[in-house]
Amino acid sequence: MIKAYEDMLENIKAFEAAQEADNGQLEAAEAEAEQARQRYNALLEKALEDPELAADVAKAQGLVTIAETKLQRLRANLDAVKKPYPDGMAVAFRNVQAEIRRRIADGSLLREEFGPMLDKMKEHMQAYMEKLAAVLVKMHQVNKGLEHIQHSTASAVLRYTGKEERFGLMGPELIKESDFKEWAWVDHYQYNNDLAAIRKAALEETSPEVKLPPVRMLNEITPTGRQFQDARQL
Repeated sequence: MIKAYEDMLENIKAFEAAQEADNGQLEAAEAEAEQARQRYNALLEKALEDPELAADVAKAQGLVTIAETKLQRLRANLDAVKKPYPDGMAVAFRNVQAEIRRRIADGSLLREEFGPMLDKMKEHMQAYMEKLAAVLVKMHQVNKGLEHIQHSTASAVLRYTGKEERFGLMGPELIKESDFKEWAWVDHYQYNNDLAAIRKAALEETSPEVKLPPVRMLNEITPTGRQFQDARQL
């Protein structure tokens, strides 16, 4: 998914494998030096009773010196090339974040992880927008008829009763986009409320330990809305 992250894991794996190999060499050299010391100590104890073993003691002491010198040199050589941490670790976090940010921005991560789902969503979105556009066209056509009916009615009333009917502040009674809220997202309050509910459900499904408060529903202020009507009565 994220190459910089995979590279970091590979570098850690190589670093730990190198450490294990170095530790294996050190353990073998330490074991060799310890065995030489034990042989030397054992011969020394026997030589205290049998001085003729002096030559063997001297040889054993020489082997100890050789083994310990090899161990010291091995440690020095390993320390000289030993890495303090895996390759790239100092910038690993920045590299991982940069790649994630870039792949989100260019869409490659979204296409990789959500490809078929996004294609389906785009199809549904396009179909939805086409249907909504058709509904709004039909709304304007119907409203023209409703406006004609109301103007015609007002003219008839004036003609036969002499009473002049006036439209209110909002004009003729017409179908509004908000009247379609049962079937479509026609205002940002409604969409935000539905989206907030979806976000909450998705987060709680993937992280059951997270307990979120209920979604706070936002209300659209319209001439027919409760907030608008309450304000007019003040």
